[in-house]
Amino acid sequence: MIAIVDFGSQYTQLIAKRFRRLGFQAQVFPSKTTVQALHQEFPNGKLQGIVLSGSPSSVGTGVDPDASLLEMNLPILAICFGYQFIARHFGGKVEASTHREYGQGWVDRVPGVEAGPFLSGISERFRVWMSHGDSVVAVPEGAEVFLRSEGKIAAFWMPKKQIWALQFHPEVYHSQFGEEIFLNFAQKICGVRAGEWSVSQALEKTLARLRHELRDVPELYCAVSGGTDSTVLAVLLSQVTRVKAIMVDHGFLRAYDLPDLKKFFAPYPNIDLEVIDAREVFWKELRGVTDPEKKRKTIGRLFIETFYSHIGVQAGQKA
Repeated sequence: MIAIVDFGSQYTQLIAKRFRRLGFQAQVFPSKTTVQALHQEFPNGKLQGIVLSGSPSSVGTGVDPDASLLEMNLPILAICFGYQFIARHFGGKVEASTHREYGQGWVDRVPGVEAGPFLSGISERFRVWMSHGDSVVAVPEGAEVFLRSEGKIAAFWMPKKQIWALQFHPEVYHSQFGEEIFLNFAQKICGVRAGEWSVSQALEKTLARLRHELRDVPELYCAVSGGTDSTVLAVLLSQVTRVKAIMVDHGFLRAYDLPDLKKFFAPYPNIDLEVIDAREVFWKELRGVTDPEKKRKTIGRLFIETFYSHIGVQAGQKA
């Protein structure tokens, strides 16, 4: 099992998907997860490796992980924010860049530094995806740089602590050799056996848990957006109880979103789809809003308020 500690990166679920597609069991945990919580979740040595994700935040701004995670004597893969946290925690130096580096970049292997089996099957030079505003300008004592990008540090490892740290995002499709990186880490470094996880096994476990938890629930509400996550959730729930799927029409839907969702739900008789026409409310509050972050928060708030209002519950209360 690989534990992925999430610090708010938009790519965290891609890390889990990468491992799972390779047949490795991976589970995402919140940023403040403690060693005690991981021991409770995975007794008897079932946890074999840890991944520290990226983040929109900087190191030292309140989202840093529990430092005792680094003392669990498990291999660690640190990505972007995780990479910067590792550098700073062990005495390296992290600085804010003059401009955010976002998009395609190239990295070159440092001659003579193999970083264990981490780079097995990987070219001397390959394309990666960068997304960061801070950079490591000096690595900790005992660390070895094994990848550089235009002369700058792009990856280092700490052999005695079993830590591999990357500035770029191997989980993103645009990065070459992402599959090899995750395979090498899980199989050759953590010793996880490929094939221990599959979609069919995960589905059966999920349905079994839902049958148990919802055994006395005849019907429930499920907010759906037309996206993959909420649509799949509604279908899973419909296998064990009746589902009222609530879709908020905010006025920004594509012409095919609603017809596609209706078509997708058609074979599932336990799903009743209801559409709330909230176009006027959304357009009124978003008119003149140009700041992307303010727009995002406004949309999120309106979704919640509209959904709860429709089912007759005050936002923040349990339905």
